[in-house]
Amino acid sequence: MKRGVTMREFARREGCSETAVRYAVARGRLRTLPDGSIDPKLVGSEWRQKNVKTLDQDPNAAANARVPEQPKSGATYIDAVRIEKNYTALLRKLEYTTKSGSVIELDAAEDAFFSAWRAVRDAWLSWPARVAPLIAADIEIEDVEGLTLVLTAHVHAQLSELGDGKLDLGIAHE
Repeated sequence: MKRGVTMREFARREGCSETAVRYAVARGRLRTLPDGSIDPKLVGSEWRQKNVKTLDQDPNAAANARVPEQPKSGATYIDAVRIEKNYTALLRKLEYTTKSGSVIELDAAEDAFFSAWRAVRDAWLSWPARVAPLIAADIEIEDVEGLTLVLTAHVHAQLSELGDGKLDLGIAHE
């Protein structure tokens, strides 16, 4: 009667785990002797053929074989995730700066500018009627109405040179 080795000893000699040996016995890839031991002549046999990596095989071949070809154009998944994270961070930063008061809405800024410009324009338009009598008295001119008309014409000319009161920040918006 042949005398075999235990599964543990067989695994040690084979250089694998005892679990792998038990799995091979259960699947029928290794035959046990009647006493449950394994013939030591099977060490190095082909029972692990499908599981053993050959030494001449490129270690990166399996990894490269599993990676699908990258698309010729467009972003990869990793690029898409990176872009999404960047935009999310930018949106959070914008939300923070808006709530902290460092940034205001463009429409609010334009409305404030328009209101301020309107107040300045209205003050200049009413100025000739207010100061013409004072100037006429200072330089002793009798024609107060004529002086008012001349001052009003010059104020209108100056206001039209300054512009129409539209804010141009060099930003294209809807």
